[in-house]
Amino acid sequence: MASTAAQPGAHRLEALEMLKVIFKCFYSAAHMAICEQVQQDIRDWMQIFLGTAESLSASGHEQEAAGVAKCRKWIFHILFRFCARHGSRRRCVNGGEAFAEAWSAEFAAPVANVCLTEACSP
Repeated sequence: MASTAAQPGAHRLEALEMLKVIFKCFYSAAHMAICEQVQQDIRDWMQIFLGTAESLSASGHEQEAAGVAKCRKWIFHILFRFCARHGSRRRCVNGGEAFAEAWSAEFAAPVANVCLTEACSP
């Protein structure tokens, strides 16, 4: 779905809308704590978030640009939540210290890279 959303085509708007809903649901589900299933699948989730953030770009169409902006907004909300809460030993809840250490060790640098690229891009 992310590859469909990243390339111009007939189904791009639908793919962007589906991704936006997925990201919003993930953000809500991971509001306070990360469940065990998501902890086990975090590499796949982070691959989706980071890959989509890097590959989505707006085209000249106004509807597509709005869909891309909404997806990117939710991706960066999720990444910020991980950096601020779930990736911090001091702020994690329900005994998530081990997950916070593992997440920070593996994903802190790639997330910082994507965020800096976003902040520095024109």
